Amino acid sequence: MNRNRIIQGAPLARVAPLFALLILLASGLNAEGPEVEAVDWLKRSQSALVDGSRESAKYAAYALKANPTGARENVQLSLVLFWMGQFDDSARYMRRALAVDPAAIVGLPPLASRMPAADVGTRLNQLAQRAEADSEMCFLTGAMLLIDQDKRRALAFLVRAEELAGSDTQASRLSGNSDDRSRQRGINSLRAGDWADATRSFAFAALDTPGPAEHYAGMAIALAASQDVPVAQHMLARAIGRYDGGNFFPWLHDLKPASAPCASAGKALLAPSQPTKEELQLAALLLFCAGYHASASDAAVRVLVADKLDRFAYDLKAFQEQRGLSADPAGTGSDAVIPAPLPDEPSPPAGTMEDARRHIRRADYAEALKVLDPLVTASAEPEVYRLVFVVLIGKGDFLDAAVALQTWFEKASREDRTRLNSVRDLFGRSEQFDAWHKTVIDRRNADPNAAMPRLVHAWIEVTRGRYRSAREELVVAKIELPTNEMVKALDRILAEEAYQNDVTPDGVPEDPSPRALQGQADKLFRAGDYAGARNAYLKAAEADAKLPYITLSLLRCAFALADYNDGYLRLVQLLDEQQAAMAEGKAFQLLVVDGYSSAQVYAGHLEALRKHCEQGGKDGGIKLDAEAWALYGAVLIGESNFKPAATALANWKAFAPDRQLNSGLLRLLEYANKRSG
Repeated sequence: MNRNRIIQGAPLARVAPLFALLILLASGLNAEGPEVEAVDWLKRSQSALVDGSRESAKYAAYALKANPTGARENVQLSLVLFWMGQFDDSARYMRRALAVDPAAIVGLPPLASRMPAADVGTRLNQLAQRAEADSEMCFLTGAMLLIDQDKRRALAFLVRAEELAGSDTQASRLSGNSDDRSRQRGINSLRAGDWADATRSFAFAALDTPGPAEHYAGMAIALAASQDVPVAQHMLARAIGRYDGGNFFPWLHDLKPASAPCASAGKALLAPSQPTKEELQLAALLLFCAGYHASASDAAVRVLVADKLDRFAYDLKAFQEQRGLSADPAGTGSDAVIPAPLPDEPSPPAGTMEDARRHIRRADYAEALKVLDPLVTASAEPEVYRLVFVVLIGKGDFLDAAVALQTWFEKASREDRTRLNSVRDLFGRSEQFDAWHKTVIDRRNADPNAAMPRLVHAWIEVTRGRYRSAREELVVAKIELPTNEMVKALDRILAEEAYQNDVTPDGVPEDPSPRALQGQADKLFRAGDYAGARNAYLKAAEADAKLPYITLSLLRCAFALADYNDGYLRLVQLLDEQQAAMAEGKAFQLLVVDGYSSAQVYAGHLEALRKHCEQGGKDGGIKLDAEAWALYGAVLIGESNFKPAATALANWKAFAPDRQLNSGLLRLLEYANKRSG
């Protein structure tokens, strides 16, 4: 694809340097804001952007501060950042806008009326050049082209965004659930050899528009290549009953799916001594698409021997003769055995379940799925499937999500099945959970008589303590899926006395504020659940990064968990927050001792850190763990134990590379030496 021909435009001269933009946004987002609340900052930003003024960014920041969840405000900041060339941030704010209102950009005036017209083409061209291998840039390009009322090119970029991300609900909504979008994705998946995605995409296309034979032929090819021959034959029969030869065979000829698996599947169908007519038809289809025209012709002839009136075989041979398609690829013959491609080497895990939870808290479902995919094995713990369910719902893959949920439900304990807020607590902000939850509600409302969406929502309502609603949702599922184990188990649970009245989970609101999350984490820490406390502190920090003492709390968790590398990183962050490099040593605050159930518990953790530092290296000397020594010294300064603190920090300085000599820690070393005499 020649990207330079996609979008043309003039060069842009008025571009703010990156550092200036960052300063501008920081001042705008952190400022106290205008004293006069009546100022319409959104309108000011819109006017300034039309004039090509960098003030538009500041005004947009003020507008967003006044209404952080406003769709119009987020769209405006996205447009400003797009005009300034900051595409990554522009995509982030565009996604925020569409999470609040999926129709936020519908009906907007074109870009040329929202910003200097001469700059639009240049920015779109620059954006398109980054879009080929970047799902976020594809998404942003599609959104901007939709605003610019160029739906045809927008569709291509939005479909590409879905392909790169695996699935992208927002891109899907923007492009519309049209058969064109699903068909294009199915074609791309066939060419990439992703048979599962191709089957799913062509199935969606067929559901949207049942008429075209191409949708069923695409499913037949994908199913046969993945060795699901009976269903593939069924789909091909549907295609044969609908096809128009003038369009169908040229489409198949240009389809060009991954050839080796298709050819192998076709040859396998010809291997039996007496293949059925349906097997011969499917073999002819696969070999024709793979470019094995001599072999496809032989298969079509065998179909005509079995049935002289078979229109599909006759039309296929006629098309090949008209186009002069009569040979197999060089080096093969009609009897050649084409080996199936070797399976890919298994990839190492991309992370842990905690990494997946971190991505979910940020609503980054594509990254979360990358982490979880290698963890899905026959021996995987139940929690993996629960997280996969949440991620797939977020990505819009409802059917696979329902399978993951039922797999988890079968393996989970009774307590985990009914644990309150077990889904809501995975999300950092209420808007993220609401957007995720709305996906389920929309799927349920699309077909009120469908059992699976009702079943999924019934369980979600159980986790929210809304048992009456859960029983109502389960009615349809009980009628349509009476033998389903999850349906029966939920029905038994909801019939118990304890589940007759709705509840509020342990006094914790369903949408816990950052302060409430911090308080919950404090309780977990005092109870000795340091891992749970760290998880709750991280949620609180992601909801409000400026919570007081949040960095100190995370440092205390790392210290108690003996995660000294993370503890050192938190220490450096704390030193920066307290401006330790410029302040006097006595101003440093690190009260790690607070929050424990007893002084003995704290003393045990401190002793563990000391032993870690002094346990000895290969030659019996002090282990060269500079970061642990730094943490140990800082903790000792926090309890005014200056002499051993000075020794520990001196070890840190001796063992740390020069580039890691943090100026704040050097200031603490100077202070500890001074106080220790």
